[in-house]
Amino acid sequence: MPKIRIPSATRGGRNAASTTPLPPGWYPDPSGQNRQLYWDGRQWHTAPPTPPLPPLERRASTARWVIWGLIGAVLSAGAGVYLAYLTDGNRGSSTGGNAVFIISSCQDAIKNKLKDPYSVKFSDDWTAYDTKQTGTYTVTGSVNSKNGFGGYTGNQQWKCDVTLTPDGKHSSTHVYPPS
Repeated sequence: MPKIRIPSATRGGRNAASTTPLPPGWYPDPSGQNRQLYWDGRQWHTAPPTPPLPPLERRASTARWVIWGLIGAVLSAGAGVYLAYLTDGNRGSSTGGNAVFIISSCQDAIKNKLKDPYSVKFSDDWTAYDTKQTGTYTVTGSVNSKNGFGGYTGNQQWKCDVTLTPDGKHSSTHVYPPS
């Protein structure tokens, strides 16, 4: 490897023999050791200096996350109210706010009638009606469950009558299997 004579004045960034600065790059060690050093234009390094990292983008403020959280909570609450409206009165039912309780009472009674209650799949078409305003609700919906051979039967329409006491507590359920 050819030796380059670099005067000690180059440590300040300029070659004393010329007015042209030494360009950044790898050069033989000016102290004479058998190695190369990197000259960055101002000083010697054993490795090139790492370039400065680009500035970090400013992170979203806590207030922004709080606002998005509040918007999410309001939307979730609105969706819950809307679903309750759909479940409890939009299809001719008059369950007085008990639709979910009435429907789940019917579904629990259906599970108890089946050979494999853990295989039951209820569809989303369940409705509850109190057409006579007597406190006895007619509940209908589709059920898919396993038969005695372990195969699913496909959706079948089931019907229940669920009776509530005047204070809204469950009194009785009568299940009508599909015909």
